[in-house]
Amino acid sequence: MNECFDVMISDVSLENGSVASICMRPKPEAFMQAKAGQYLLIQLQQDGGWTEFHPFTITSKPGDDYVRITVKKVGKFTSLLHSLTVPASARIKGPLGTFGDNLPGIKSGVFIAGGIGITPFISLLESLYSSRSEIPVALFWANEKSADTFYLDVMKRYQDRLNLKVIMVVNSPVEKSLTDTYDFIWENGFLTRDILSKYIGKEQASFYMCGSPNMQKYIFSQLADLNIASDRVAVERVGLYMAGPDK
Repeated sequence: MNECFDVMISDVSLENGSVASICMRPKPEAFMQAKAGQYLLIQLQQDGGWTEFHPFTITSKPGDDYVRITVKKVGKFTSLLHSLTVPASARIKGPLGTFGDNLPGIKSGVFIAGGIGITPFISLLESLYSSRSEIPVALFWANEKSADTFYLDVMKRYQDRLNLKVIMVVNSPVEKSLTDTYDFIWENGFLTRDILSKYIGKEQASFYMCGSPNMQKYIFSQLADLNIASDRVAVERVGLYMAGPDK
C-alpha cells in the first residue's frame, strides 16, 4: 500500500461553474517524479474524523511546488472539495496508475475525452510539451456546451508548440467569441464516427480515452464502425467514474 502523506489544501480555484482546481502543499517527495496520466487518492478531515479515500487525476506538472487535482462537482465528496475553506487538512496517496506509460514510444496518438475526462490528457500533453515531442496527436474533447470547457489557454499553448490538432465537439451552439479566440477545430453535435474519421490519420495510431461509462460504450461503437478494435484503446477508469457520483 502506498504511503499516506499529510498535506494542506492551499487553494480552491473555479475553472467554470462546476469544475475547480484544488492545490495541495507541501508537495511530497514521491510526487516529484509523477508520470503523465497518473492519479492520487485523497481523503479529507470532516466531523472529527476522515472521509474515505477518493481517486482523482493529477493535473499539476512535475516542476510545480504543489500537487493539483481538477474536479467536477457531481456528488457529495466532490461538492465537499468545492466548498472547502482553505487552508484545510487532507491526506493523499500516490502517485498511482499506468495510463500513458507507453506514450514516449508511439508513432501517433488519438486522445478522446468526454467532459471532465480531459484531465489525464492535460497531463499527457504537458509531458509531450516538456519533451519537445513531434509526435502527431489529435485530441477530441466532447462536451454538452461550451461553458463546460476549461484550460483553453493551456490547450492553445500546447497546440501552438506541438504537432497537435484540438477538435472541440460541442453539442450546443458555440459562442463566436470562443471560436475567434481559440483557433481549435470546432464541431457541433456528438462525437460520431464521421467526425473521428475526418481527423484520424491513416498511420497506425495509439488510442487513449477517458470519460463516463456511457460515453466509453458509445465511442467504442463508433470506433468499431471504423474497424478500430477495442484492444487498441487505452482507457482511464479512475477519478469520478471510479468513485461514483454519490460518493
